[in-house]
Amino acid sequence: MNWFATFLFLYALGTCATLAVLPGRPLGGYFFRFHAFVVVGMLILAGLVGQPLLAPRPPGTVALTIHIAAAAFALSGLALAAAIGMTRGDVPSRIFLLPVPAGAALAILTAFSAHPGWFEGGLRTAHLLSGALLLGTSVVAMILGHWYLVNAALSFDLLLRLTRLLLLAIAVKLLVSGTLVALNFERLATSAPEFDRLLAGLRAAVGLLGAGVLAFMAHSCAKIKSNQSATGILYITVVLVLIGELVSVYLTLERGLPV
Repeated sequence: MNWFATFLFLYALGTCATLAVLPGRPLGGYFFRFHAFVVVGMLILAGLVGQPLLAPRPPGTVALTIHIAAAAFALSGLALAAAIGMTRGDVPSRIFLLPVPAGAALAILTAFSAHPGWFEGGLRTAHLLSGALLLGTSVVAMILGHWYLVNAALSFDLLLRLTRLLLLAIAVKLLVSGTLVALNFERLATSAPEFDRLLAGLRAAVGLLGAGVLAFMAHSCAKIKSNQSATGILYITVVLVLIGELVSVYLTLERGLPV
């Protein structure tokens, strides 16, 4: 599976998982329909890039299973959008759990395809899944910030919940990435190409440390109900997270350097 297609699949997975923990009624149906449209766009683009349904049958059972999981994830995402499109009024947020099992299976299979050992395969699974959660929470939190302009009666507890989840995702990602870097430090420091080392440094500085500082600032603004400030900071956070996770998935899947 193409690494960029996997990145898009992970983005869609994290977005669905994040939306599933939000309450449906106060946000309204349009909020979830908008996100369903975004998720479908990601899945369609991922399908065009990775072509899980159209590409020639890949050699090996694991590679074929990854393609099947990707196709199942894409199809379940389309089923999600169809179900939401037929729903009138409020949309139950739990419906976004529909494509999550197939997406999680895709992440697990991708992680273990490179390293079948339980320890490092498990670490790489946590690496991909925490990256998906980081992508999803950052973008949903940023869009939620805008929803206060649509519905000024929304409780700030919603934005606080998402910024806490974003901070948790960054903390988990730091722990997992730090462990993987420690395990592969000799290779990263000596035999890895200089450009890969530069990318790894960019990923850590921008996608983890920089995003972590901004997420904390956004959470602080949400606590004092400064919505515009929190949303503006989350804009920048989304950009930093995108850069960091793009580099991370590229180095992990294309270069064999999980960071």
